[in-house]
Amino acid sequence: MSSLFTFCKRAFDRSLHLRRLRLKKIVAEDHSYDNMIKRLRFLLLFLSLPMIMGNGVAHKYYVSTTEIAYSEEDQALQMIVRVFIDDMEVLLKERYGLEANMDTVDESPLTDEHMAKY
Repeated sequence: MSSLFTFCKRAFDRSLHLRRLRLKKIVAEDHSYDNMIKRLRFLLLFLSLPMIMGNGVAHKYYVSTTEIAYSEEDQALQMIVRVFIDDMEVLLKERYGLEANMDTVDESPLTDEHMAKY
C-alpha cells in the first residue's frame, strides 16, 4: 500500500511540477507579449511626435483640380486647371510681389504674364 501511495504521490508531484512549468512558460510568454506591446507603443509615439508637434508653422496648401483630355478633332492634349482666385492671388503676391486683384476692375495687366510664368 505504501508503494502505491508513493507512486501516486510522485505522479501527482510530477504532474504538478509540469503544470507549474507550463504556467511559468505562459506567464513568460505573456510578459514578452506585454513588453512587445509596450515597445510598439513607444515606437509609435516616437515616430508620431514630429507629426503631432509640427514645426510651429501652419502648412500652406492650395486647392485646384486638373482635367486632361485628348481631342481627336484637334489631335492635341487639352488641359483645364481650376484654381481658387484667392489662392492664385496669394501665390502671385508671394512669388512676384504682384497685387493681382483678379476678376475685378483693378486687375493688374501683368497678371496673365505672371500666371504664364507660373
